[in-house]
Amino acid sequence: MRELVNSVDECSLHEFFDAGGVDKVAGTPDFTQGSTLDGGDPQTPTDGLTVDATANTITVSWQPPNLVCHYEVNTDPGLAVCDTTTFTFHTLRDLDQCMAYFIDVATTNSNSLTSSPLNFYSVTHSTEIIP
Repeated sequence: MRELVNSVDECSLHEFFDAGGVDKVAGTPDFTQGSTLDGGDPQTPTDGLTVDATANTITVSWQPPNLVCHYEVNTDPGLAVCDTTTFTFHTLRDLDQCMAYFIDVATTNSNSLTSSPLNFYSVTHSTEIIP
């Protein structure tokens, strides 16, 4: 029996089997995998905001522009931290204290296209007490 698949999540992997057909080489049911596409060309996130900052971490958030597969979060200076997340917030860890960090957040779709980055900055705190 063949069925029309008409509802799948964007940016997700799906497996399809055709129990009625048989792969002539392996003698097993026909099989394929496919990823759904997201909402078109990736757009730049908006409204970058520092939610929390400590001496060694910064938690940031942003507003999603459209449906995307994931976000890439990068920092500068020092070692560029390139993290990938599906959430609209992220905690950057192992940062130096009392430093300003420029943060870039870009969206990536299922075709590996990346948007222009949202640019903003945040500062880690100092643990030193100055008399």
